[in-house]
Amino acid sequence: MGIFDFLKKKQTQENKQEIKFEDIGNWIYSEKERINLGQQAPKKQIEYALKILIEEIELGLPALKKIDLKERKEHERAKLIVLENLDKFTHLLEKLIQDLKVISEESLEKLVNKINLTFSKFDKQSSMHFQKATFLVGKELELIQQKVSKFFSEFNKTIKENEMGFKRGKLVLEIDGELSKFKKEEKIEEEILLIIKSIEKDINQSEKKIKEHDKKINLFKNTEEYVKQSKNKNELENLKKDLVKQINSLKDSIDFKLLSGIYHSIETKMKVIKEFKEDFKEALEKYGKNEFLELINIKEINQEAIKRKIENIEEIKEKINQFNLNEDITEELEKELNYLKNEIKDKEIEILENEKKIRKIEENKNILRDKMMEKVKGI
Repeated sequence: MGIFDFLKKKQTQENKQEIKFEDIGNWIYSEKERINLGQQAPKKQIEYALKILIEEIELGLPALKKIDLKERKEHERAKLIVLENLDKFTHLLEKLIQDLKVISEESLEKLVNKINLTFSKFDKQSSMHFQKATFLVGKELELIQQKVSKFFSEFNKTIKENEMGFKRGKLVLEIDGELSKFKKEEKIEEEILLIIKSIEKDINQSEKKIKEHDKKINLFKNTEEYVKQSKNKNELENLKKDLVKQINSLKDSIDFKLLSGIYHSIETKMKVIKEFKEDFKEALEKYGKNEFLELINIKEINQEAIKRKIENIEEIKEKINQFNLNEDITEELEKELNYLKNEIKDKEIEILENEKKIRKIEENKNILRDKMMEKVKGI
């Protein structure tokens, strides 16, 4: 059993009261002021009692240090153990006085907690030394214990008398902390709402640009120039498709297996044949019609038919080259239209994500609000 085992705490309840959540900030401020004012007197009582205890222990220290067991008839080993533990206890008692002297807290609750922690630490360190020292030293140690017991009697009385104030103060601090969290959530929510507003503004601007571009495109599409250009564009596309068709037809006319069999021993020819097989159009542009005709100049291939196909291809190419289309302003506008529409979709997704965050914040706020109001009811 320790020297300060008589230190105990209890809790009771106080009358409940009701407040509106909108007024909770002012209520917390008023409660803090009221609690602080109500704690001044008991705080001074404890500080005064602590001052007296420190003085009384300091007065009792010389007597502990002067204890001499030479005249006692107990075994020398026992006396040595007692004196060693008495010396350690005295040293810890001096350390306790130093720790108690520096305690200075603004609130009663902090003062009480600091005193409890200081004595608890001392009790844990000194209990064994105290018990061993009391084997041969009783009066002086008992006097110290009585002084400490007297202090804690007054200390516990003061705590008990202000127990409801402690409970109320603790709950008020908890509510204050939760209100800070609530306000932090509100601030984050406000920031997200500003982000959403900014995104919506960007979407509105993009939609406005889309309308402007649509208008420009529609106006241009109604002009004679656009109708003519569209016709030319379609003709050009048809020619390009026909060109591809004729080139493929020419390729299909060539028996590359036959050519490979004829030129299998000529490495340069085989290289050219391979290129024509892999990409006929590119190879034809690279080597030209003359080298191509030289390559296929064998009796097994109808040379006249090949030449007609090549002439047909060249005629189509010539027609394609004669086209000189003006810049189609609708193409750039339509590209920008697609970009703006995709951008709007991305921004709408961003809005949905932020709205999801707001719903989560609202859940957190409701939880905090319920916690605060429940604690207020408990006060």
